[in-house]
Amino acid sequence: MQLSPARFNHFLAKVGQHVTWRKANQCPCRDPYSGAPSPTCHVCTNGILWELEVKTYLALSSMKLQQAWAQFGIAERGDVVCTLPSDAKLYRMGEYDRVRMDDSSQPFSMQFTNTGPVKLNFSVLCIDRLFWLDSGQTVAIDGTIPTQKDDGTLAFGARPPPANTQFTITGRRKPEYFVFQEFPQDRAHFGGEDLPRRVILRNLDLFKRAN
Repeated sequence: MQLSPARFNHFLAKVGQHVTWRKANQCPCRDPYSGAPSPTCHVCTNGILWELEVKTYLALSSMKLQQAWAQFGIAERGDVVCTLPSDAKLYRMGEYDRVRMDDSSQPFSMQFTNTGPVKLNFSVLCIDRLFWLDSGQTVAIDGTIPTQKDDGTLAFGARPPPANTQFTITGRRKPEYFVFQEFPQDRAHFGGEDLPRRVILRNLDLFKRAN
């Protein structure tokens, strides 16, 4: 029986999620012998440069596949097994590519110190609260909640936190992952046909540990 990529893709389109994909490239700063990135490079992130964002889609694999991946012994909590349709723009994505789940959100609460521009390395969906401590009391910004600029930095408005003061930001963000590796599978390219692939996505916060 001939497997049909078109039918696979049609099904995955119905159950897929909208995502933003950024292709990864190794930075030229890497040492040619050790492969380690230069600690003084201001262009890359731990030896990786990501290309511009591309809007596309993928599908989350079944719980059975998630459990199968966990049995390999190198799984991390929060790893996600995804299926890539052959007609999606990210079909040939590879190691360290970034994927942001645009249909999902998760809460966050993080501490920062106001010593200059505050930059968040993730996409904020909304900021619910920003506050700091003063004489044992919490102080919240009055008026407009901070917004995130295109480069990730925060715009505080008329009243930023005092200089050199530690403060907390609470809100929701879009989950972001990187491609950890391809999930072992049969029929990857049955008879030369581009059938769906499976990859492991790992929380982007763990990126430095994997690279």
